[in-house]
Amino acid sequence: MDVRQVIREMDGLYELNKPDAVEPFLLEKMEEARAERDFDSLVTLLNEGIGYYRDRAKYDKCLLCCREVRKTLDDMGMKGSVPYATTLLNIATAYRAAGMLDASMEVYREVFQIYEERLDKSDYLFASLYNNISLLYEQKGDYNSAISYLEKALDIVKAYPDQRISLATSHVNMASALLKTSRWEQAEDHLKSAFDIFHQDERKDFHYGMALAAMGEFLYRKQAYEEAELMVLLAMQKLEAHVGKTDGYRRLEDNLKEIRKKLGKA
Repeated sequence: MDVRQVIREMDGLYELNKPDAVEPFLLEKMEEARAERDFDSLVTLLNEGIGYYRDRAKYDKCLLCCREVRKTLDDMGMKGSVPYATTLLNIATAYRAAGMLDASMEVYREVFQIYEERLDKSDYLFASLYNNISLLYEQKGDYNSAISYLEKALDIVKAYPDQRISLATSHVNMASALLKTSRWEQAEDHLKSAFDIFHQDERKDFHYGMALAAMGEFLYRKQAYEEAELMVLLAMQKLEAHVGKTDGYRRLEDNLKEIRKKLGKA
């Protein structure tokens, strides 16, 4: 199986605004990989499945992919390798999204141990790990720890000019954490940095939608309700187009209702 071509075809479904067509496509390709005993391709597809089901809050299916991909890698003798750790990072993020916070932290620690043994501290993969750990701490309500990990992520990703969208996403994550601690000016600075990058990006995928959502939260907290309403509507359009009506989309629907109450539109 040419798994890179499979991923291109899957990306094409997103670009055509057909996110609901991704699941049957992925399941078909997973079955082909199993039948061919093409375990390298199967690992790639299971990782895609984890992300797909996580974004749609289909956690039972997501966790099935998590279990299968970990067992597959164990059977391949990959335990302890960097690719193994990177898959664990995806699993930990799925656990976090499913509300399994303690299990998520345990797996993040496994990832850190492998990365620390095998990678330089400035390796880009550490930035991805720190970004994800920060989101876990934010979910726990420990915003200062979240900010601390985001600072580490930003220090690393700034050294990788080809990872501009990741840099923008790190700025968005930082802004979101800062908003929770009422650090308005710092949050605004990070949002401006993120949008400066996104405005140079032709595709403007769902990461841009998350930036719009963060800007909407900032404007809401600043009581600029009309501007907040516009940002949230734009964010919802981006998310629906690229990943469908996920949990994130539904949270934005709730936010929009609150904004419209403030505007007397409820």
